[in-house]
Amino acid sequence: MKSRRWQSVFTLLLCGGVVWCSDGVGAAEADPPADEEAEVASAEPAGPLADLAADFREAKSKISPVTADRVAAAKSDLQKSMRNLTSYLGRRGSRSLAGWKRYLLWDQLEAELAAETPDLAVLGQVGQKLFADHDGLDRPRFLEFRTALKAYVTLAGHESDPDFVENMGSVYDDVAKMLEQQQAAPTTLNAAEIGNYLGYIEGSENGQSLVSRVRGYYLQPNFYGQFSGKLVRSSMSRFVDNCSPVDDVIVGSRVIGAAHTVGNVKSDLGRARNYAALELRFTGQIHSTTSSPNRSVTVFSKGLTQFQASKPLMLDANGFRAGASSASASVNSTTTGISAPNFIVRHIANKQVAKKKPQAEWESARKAENRLTQNLDRQTAQQISDANRRYRENVRAPLLRREGFPQLLAFATPRDELDVTGLQAHAYQLGSHSRPSGLSRRFDSSLWLHESAIGNYSQVFLGGKTYDNTQMAEMNADAVKDAPVTITQSDGDQAGEGAEKKQKEKVEEEEEEEPWSITFSSVSPLFARFDDGRITIGVEGVRFTRGEDAINDRLRISAEYGVATTSRGELLLTRASDVDVQFVDLDQLGARQIAFKTFLAKKFADTFSQEITISSVKPQRDMGKIARFLWREATPSGQWLGLGLDSSTYVTSPSAGRTVYSYSQR
Repeated sequence: MKSRRWQSVFTLLLCGGVVWCSDGVGAAEADPPADEEAEVASAEPAGPLADLAADFREAKSKISPVTADRVAAAKSDLQKSMRNLTSYLGRRGSRSLAGWKRYLLWDQLEAELAAETPDLAVLGQVGQKLFADHDGLDRPRFLEFRTALKAYVTLAGHESDPDFVENMGSVYDDVAKMLEQQQAAPTTLNAAEIGNYLGYIEGSENGQSLVSRVRGYYLQPNFYGQFSGKLVRSSMSRFVDNCSPVDDVIVGSRVIGAAHTVGNVKSDLGRARNYAALELRFTGQIHSTTSSPNRSVTVFSKGLTQFQASKPLMLDANGFRAGASSASASVNSTTTGISAPNFIVRHIANKQVAKKKPQAEWESARKAENRLTQNLDRQTAQQISDANRRYRENVRAPLLRREGFPQLLAFATPRDELDVTGLQAHAYQLGSHSRPSGLSRRFDSSLWLHESAIGNYSQVFLGGKTYDNTQMAEMNADAVKDAPVTITQSDGDQAGEGAEKKQKEKVEEEEEEEPWSITFSSVSPLFARFDDGRITIGVEGVRFTRGEDAINDRLRISAEYGVATTSRGELLLTRASDVDVQFVDLDQLGARQIAFKTFLAKKFADTFSQEITISSVKPQRDMGKIARFLWREATPSGQWLGLGLDSSTYVTSPSAGRTVYSYSQR
């Protein structure tokens, strides 16, 4: 998950929940999962924002300077975390320890901490390295070290500022002003600025109660997912048909032959509120044909084993866990013949077979149960290991390394559906203040995204980064190539060989044109507005260059789209406005600003195409009978985007003596 893919962030957020998780469609409305039991953070009850603004102004007189004792305590915590990290790396070998120390500028770090006045810029360089996308930086000891280093650098910087109290007072005034603006006309972009200030205040260990109250107002989940039980069952079902040899000992006699197993593996949802409870069920029959040689007598028989095996699974923010397998089986056997040297021996053997039959069937059933549980444990263990590895490597670890893993990620199966509730917001961010409204009906997959999820997620990968025109063109090409859907723009570009060729041509054109660049905002590099049936998509930059010229002004570049779904299950975005370029902090523009505004509007016209068609979503892994996810509803309203998708399935039909797959909507 690389930051170079910034252009596909919005599309991935639309599609990701569909392919990531695995009551049927009805007439009832679909509401987002209830989150009353999801513990986000302890926070004091928040009053109206205007009251909070007044409290911030009043609290200016209570701002305390950062003391040397507090900095010393933070330094001690940092040094302790360094010892813990060194011990952890030492257990991994001297080569690993030396390599990591070299990467983290360890000698310079220790020298600065030993100095009377450390160079915080050097410590900042170490901190930046801890946010890189390198394997291992997501480990707990690295995260502990990063947190301690960040706390020390922040407090040491405040302590060295002679105007700290005055400067912090200005921050309080800014927060109070923004809270009043938010009370009068709430916007997610304004809330993002407030969240950034709150992180700054909290880092100085001032205003803890005020910060908690504002967060209590905004720290609500900003994305929800709801996946029907029918979808989960369809995505995890498969047919089993295999043959295997038989070589066993039953009631003291060797039994050899062959067994033919036919059955179905299906999944179902349990009922749980603190995790998602799933159960794999394997039911079927085993037809066996065996012989049991014993000295001069051989008994031939057929058997029918009816069985049912199950495996409980649990899903939470750490991945999948498995419970113990269980199985039940019953065996019904029939003797088809006895080979013996004479009638008397055959008669005696027949009586012995009849006598031992109940015990033999009981023993065969128990052994079948053991084999079923062992096979189910072995197969699911590998599948769970693979699933957790993909989740850890592709989702959890990269986000932890960038301080972007959701603060809350809760799974539940309170009814016949799998619910996902999430909050994407770290210490300098806020979530939502409201819950989304429901969709028109229940869908196989229902998703709700708040505007803050877009901005907060993009901050993790784009915040403060600079990209030139060639890199921007390359990212456009990567977005077309790597998107989980086909994206068709108004000029005919779409994912595929033709699109890649056209995007490559655009990269070459950009290399020949006048160079330009954008430095993304560290607060809201990407933003979205969902309201009144419209979607606004935009980027925010704080520095722009063109040739030798540059401006250090905050600009927001955006376009508004109408959104609809098509009969083919596509999502259609139609631009309803020209590309808008706004100088956020300037009321009047000079000639240079006007020239940049015109230039950027032209450059971003390709990004914000007149029409964008997002195809139905193809699962990124095998999901049983499911072929595609079809967009059926898109409702932007009240800062939330609600999305409803139904699945389509493969069906088989004979054609020219073979089985083919056709595409049919469920």
